[in-house]
Amino acid sequence: MPFFPPDGTELVEALGNGSLFDVALVRQDGRLLICKRLVPRALHAVEGRAAMVREAKALDLARHPAIPAIVRVGTDERGPFLLETRAYGASITELVEGWYGSGKEAPPLLVRHVAHAAVAALAEIQELADDEGPLALVHGDLGPDHVLLGPLGQARFIDFGAARFRGMQSDLATRERGTLPFVAPEVARGEAPPSAATDVLSLIHI
Repeated sequence: MPFFPPDGTELVEALGNGSLFDVALVRQDGRLLICKRLVPRALHAVEGRAAMVREAKALDLARHPAIPAIVRVGTDERGPFLLETRAYGASITELVEGWYGSGKEAPPLLVRHVAHAAVAALAEIQELADDEGPLALVHGDLGPDHVLLGPLGQARFIDFGAARFRGMQSDLATRERGTLPFVAPEVARGEAPPSAATDVLSLIHI
């Protein structure tokens, strides 16, 4: 199914889809942005709407260089959409597959560097605060597709549909199970919600 860019934007490239979101690169006023829409089966599902609201609110609350920023939230005849800044970098998956594609194994030092940078950036994000205290932001679904290595070696995070944060409405706390095999066992079994501790455990599993 083709990706329909919101009014005022031009489709540059469809980037793919996941269980809940269709994702594309669009251009708005000469600026490249990421656009997310719910896949058709998630349009009227509680989990889909909750994931979109969580991502929008998490990115709006947590202003940090390692996290995309929300540019616009809207709804049109195709349903709700998010426009976010583009996070530049290569995912851990892309880095590892790139090495394998060249007939080599990814150097352990490279993987350790990405993991170290990701843990450091995650600690900064978890300590973000506003006037009321720590935001207690949790990503909720960290895996090699959602951690990028930026052009200067810094870690960046994308895809906050499973995020948790202080003051989140109870109706947004749907039962995400994360992405195997990187999710903590208690989250995968539905016994506990994502937390700062399970984010760190997911990074260790990467």
